[in-house]
Amino acid sequence: LKRDVPLIIASDNHNIKDYKVKVNCWIKADPTFEGLKQVLHEPRERVKIQEGNPNEKSGYKVIDRIERYRTKEDSEPFQVIPLNPNLNCIIGGRSTGKSVLARSIAYRMDYEDKALEKEIQEYKNWFTAEAEKIRVIWTDDSEESKREVEYYPQSFMYDIARKNDDRNKLVQNILEEHGKSQFIEEHSQKEKEISEDIHKLITNLFSQIGILETKKTNLRQLGEKKGVEKEIAKLKEDLVTNGGTSLSSKEQELFNTQTSVIRTNETKISSYRKDLDEINLLRSERVMTHNLDSRIKLLSEDKAINVLQQTLKDISSRAQDEWGKKIDVLVNQYEGDIKKSKDLIASIKDNIAFKKATEALSKTTLSNSIQKRLGEQEKASAVISLVSQESKNLEKSISDLRGEILDKHSAYGKVGDEFANKINLKSSGLSISTRLHTGRDQLKETWEAVVSLKSKSSKDISVKAELAPLLPRAEVNNYFMKAFEAILDNQVSIKSGFDQETGLKNLFAKSPYSLDFDIRYEEDSYTQMSDGKKAFVILKLLLEFSSRECPIILDQPEDDLDNRSIYTDLVSYLKQKKVDRQIITVTHNANIAVGADSELIIVANQDSEKTKNRTGEKFEYIGGSIEHSFCHDDSIKYTLESQGTREHVCEILEGGNEAFKVRERKYGIK
Repeated sequence: LKRDVPLIIASDNHNIKDYKVKVNCWIKADPTFEGLKQVLHEPRERVKIQEGNPNEKSGYKVIDRIERYRTKEDSEPFQVIPLNPNLNCIIGGRSTGKSVLARSIAYRMDYEDKALEKEIQEYKNWFTAEAEKIRVIWTDDSEESKREVEYYPQSFMYDIARKNDDRNKLVQNILEEHGKSQFIEEHSQKEKEISEDIHKLITNLFSQIGILETKKTNLRQLGEKKGVEKEIAKLKEDLVTNGGTSLSSKEQELFNTQTSVIRTNETKISSYRKDLDEINLLRSERVMTHNLDSRIKLLSEDKAINVLQQTLKDISSRAQDEWGKKIDVLVNQYEGDIKKSKDLIASIKDNIAFKKATEALSKTTLSNSIQKRLGEQEKASAVISLVSQESKNLEKSISDLRGEILDKHSAYGKVGDEFANKINLKSSGLSISTRLHTGRDQLKETWEAVVSLKSKSSKDISVKAELAPLLPRAEVNNYFMKAFEAILDNQVSIKSGFDQETGLKNLFAKSPYSLDFDIRYEEDSYTQMSDGKKAFVILKLLLEFSSRECPIILDQPEDDLDNRSIYTDLVSYLKQKKVDRQIITVTHNANIAVGADSELIIVANQDSEKTKNRTGEKFEYIGGSIEHSFCHDDSIKYTLESQGTREHVCEILEGGNEAFKVRERKYGIK
């Protein structure tokens, strides 16, 4: 039968010379025969053969003792409660001050106790007064009130286990602590950039839609293109037949062509000048817009900050210079085109045939009238052609913008996938990964906040939340395409407080995807665990992935767990973790105190007629090891001193006797 047995090197051990290095035999127990017997029950934890102290922890990371004072002004404590560097269990009946002691330690360390803020004011005042009457002394003999502790009040793990947002926030903090913060910041920044881009694209889209509507109105006022061209043809015929001029038909036709060219180029010059005004306004715009400078300033090294800031400044300056040069090239091209049109107009007007026709037409009133009307119609034709072309360009731009907005929105999924692929943490059977999903209820709420469901189209697009809760990626993209088209094409009614533009921004300028952290423990998915197992996994997340070495204070962690999780998971985990960090836990479960081989049991008592305290204070505490044992002595009137620690455990904690028996049977000891 294989089992662990303790190996003790004593003064009469004659084989010490066989050890190649200097060693010491370390026994963790009370210096009594009962203490020595404990090595049979926990040989791995109780006996170490090595040179250095196996329980060595940094003095500034371990609380040495708690000093209690009758008033906060007293200079001498009335009670000192020593603490062990490993596992300390605070036990006691109801309302004996167990949680008060644990919470007071956290309070004195300026721990932000959010749960305390929710308590009634009367309790907060009383607790604050009690907490201020203790002093926390560390192993390096300092009374430092700003040192870090981790404190988890009652139901803390359970509350996080059942709240997705709190759990995700916890995991996000873990990722930041493990150097993943750059990925989180990068993902957040990319989502922000996508949102800003979509916001600008939608603004631009509706700006162009407004301009297009204005141009369409202008076109309706200018007349229909075919009608204007028909009128021009008629006026040209009238000019030949009724003008009464000496011009031949060929001379008249040439003049008409030359006049048309002049009108067209005059319209071009007007269009070029309008573009030039816009281009010159663009000259002063910043080419590079970013928030890199503020992010660079978050770096810790001045050298890196200076290098990156200068690089960014140089790139921005070069980009602005290049932008200005391209603007200059375009301005020169436009000015060249304007000059060409002007030169062409001037050359036509200087042409002998044109001058002759102009002079001949000016001699008759009828010809002048027809010519004037012809000029107006030709100008209208040129404007219609220009506005029609601008409208076509706008329609194409609007179509492109619609596609760009949908493509940009689908990028939320891509950056989410990129982030998820970078997140993977594993430790002691526990793993964290990331998954991207869209909830139907989330989309349903967003849609119904913007759009009235009175129309059939609105109801058809609205997500059916009662179906499978998560949507496939393709269905998400298809949904947003339908929603986008329905709003833009006026197929649905927008609710009061929104218009089409603000409605689309509300719907599109935020990622539809949620990043949930997929947690697994020993290959079991978090979502399939019992509530008790989930709470244990939360505790394991809090401690396993933490690089902190400060004391941990747990208030009745077993309240959140089922019995199986307490014995199989929590007890073994506390035994493992106490080697690295000091643990102070309030408990009413014998398996934690006994099964985890707590180095120190602190028994709490409230003063009353039947349960007297020596100090006369409301709460009193006494500490001892689980091997400290003597039967109840009726002659001792002070409750805490009337029996040994082991007897207190058996009396106070449910299943105490059985817990000791289980512990003793573990290694086959009879």
